[in-house]
Amino acid sequence: MSGNLTRHAPYPSLRDLMDTVKREVKIEINCHAVARIESFNPEKQTVEAKISYTKTYYKKDGDGNLVPYAVAYPLLLDCPAIIIGGGGGSLTFPIANGDECLILFNDRDLDNWVSGSNNSQPEIPTLHSLSDGIALVGLRTYKGEPEEYDMERAVLEYNGAIVAVGKNGKVLVKNTATDLKAAIDSLVTALDTFATSTSTAVIEPTLGPAATALKAALVTVSTNIGNILE
Repeated sequence: MSGNLTRHAPYPSLRDLMDTVKREVKIEINCHAVARIESFNPEKQTVEAKISYTKTYYKKDGDGNLVPYAVAYPLLLDCPAIIIGGGGGSLTFPIANGDECLILFNDRDLDNWVSGSNNSQPEIPTLHSLSDGIALVGLRTYKGEPEEYDMERAVLEYNGAIVAVGKNGKVLVKNTATDLKAAIDSLVTALDTFATSTSTAVIEPTLGPAATALKAALVTVSTNIGNILE
């Protein structure tokens, strides 16, 4: 063999080639991504969102080595927000800038569907495109709200006001100042005090039976409220 024979790097195996192809395909496909809301359009119920991490590419340096470099994702525009609802009813939340969300990239172009067209061909032949994102708001980091997760009730909370349904079937309604049951209990107590004093006072005979009936009604109301509210 000649001493001048140039040594070549070994050719990649079929497995190496297939692994590289699979990785390239995965890099190019957009499935879902965690993001933050940049703005919310309540009329269109769409969001602009920024993906919370960068995309990594590789390029050769001066020595021919592959080195990683980060590229920021573009701002995602006009992503329909998922609004919980059905049968004509819905549950909405005041989506705000900075809220965390999960962006789901639709398999095909969404433009015709968003415009209200059903059973139509996609406007353009995109696949898993960054322009076809759908926002699911509510995904949170470990530091997200709520700070204390209630394992005994289903809770709707906003700015310190709470409506919660417990395992016992009772409903808790309160804000930072008071709760509904306490307010009703105070009213029942005041009316009971009035009825008691009226029924024992020397007054017109017709008021005595009315006061007694009021006291009986208050007992029923108090019992019913206790069965509903906590």
